Amino acid sequence: MANILIVDDMPMIHRLLCIMLARNNHKVVTALNGYEALAKLKEMPVDLIITDINMPEMDGLTLMEKIQADDQLSKLPIIVMTASITDHLKLLSNGLRHHPILTQPITTRELNDAVTHCLQVPAFAD
Repeated sequence: MANILIVDDMPMIHRLLCIMLARNNHKVVTALNGYEALAKLKEMPVDLIITDINMPEMDGLTLMEKIQADDQLSKLPIIVMTASITDHLKLLSNGLRHHPILTQPITTRELNDAVTHCLQVPAFAD
């Protein structure tokens, strides 16, 4: 069981991912944008973040930059979600190969495989 922070501006996505992750007894906390996610990270420890890329106020890429710049959070595993194949390819070309990238819609198996992988890897290599 892990504490997972889901960052997405769509409450329907929160509900869907909560259902998918609850099947493996994960505890889920949600945030609607990067600012809210950073505030929640100060309040409680999490084992993993699943973030959308396209969000208002603070997008997923900016959130990831802020997490990676923070010594206490920089080793936190992050799974990136996007609904766009174009965004997926941009993420790969921008050096985010070491973060799992899931293109929506995602299956329960894809999500569980990515979560399991991230939780088994102690820290991402630089």
